[in-house]
Amino acid sequence: MKLHVGIDLGSTTTKAVVLGDGGEILGRGITNSRSNYKVACDVALGEALISARFALLEGACAERGVALPAGLLDRFELLFRKHQFLTQLDALAGVIQGWIPPRDRWEAPGVVVGQIFNRMEQEADEMFRPGASRKSDFFR
Repeated sequence: MKLHVGIDLGSTTTKAVVLGDGGEILGRGITNSRSNYKVACDVALGEALISARFALLEGACAERGVALPAGLLDRFELLFRKHQFLTQLDALAGVIQGWIPPRDRWEAPGVVVGQIFNRMEQEADEMFRPGASRKSDFFR
């Protein structure tokens, strides 16, 4: 299957769309534009490709007559998004902790940074529970 991608790089938001062979929309992505436009395009495209993969999975199941329980793919996507968030949070925490001089990692700066990241990790369950409103819906 050939896919076609379009990206609209704007001053406020950057949007991406993934189309199938017949022009059907398979995935969409959107993010706020940044001063680094390549990053904005990469983020929007990544979101669109993830969305397209879930749409293709749903379509493949339907084509094969596989009846999925109601809400299963939505729940699967939430779990995927939560895992993605926690992986990115862990990477960011590592980078920021790396900026703190070794002698300060166990002092006030390092402790406060650690507490902030721990709190963010604890909030993940609530952020990605079924029915939770997405924090980035402003851009959707």
